[in-house]
Amino acid sequence: MTDPVRDDEALFRVFDYARNHPENWNQNSWRQETACGTTYCIAGFQTYVLDQKTPLTFRDIYGSRFTNALTRSVRDDNGNLVDVQEYARRSLGLNSEEAEALFFCFDHDDIEGVVKDITNDKYREQ
Repeated sequence: MTDPVRDDEALFRVFDYARNHPENWNQNSWRQETACGTTYCIAGFQTYVLDQKTPLTFRDIYGSRFTNALTRSVRDDNGNLVDVQEYARRSLGLNSEEAEALFFCFDHDDIEGVVKDITNDKYREQ
């Protein structure tokens, strides 16, 4: 299987944005409302902040009899309903291994190393 074309510029942009806004960066949650603002993980930053996708509620997806609680889904550019992580993976052009390494790296000190490994093709077929 051929790896997707990775967008290293977008990858650095999302990493720099998250690193420069630590008060809004929480690798444990896609998107979380807090008393002092909204926090995002890397996938959430890419999806909601940089690509400006609208957070969807259960009501948005299933209709008025459902709650306004947020889901982990967004509409992609074609209008398809996709998971936030899958949306961000596609937007950044990451393969599955790259996405797993980046999105499930909960130690903020390790994320810079993971980004370097990704751009050095550690997770790509040679």
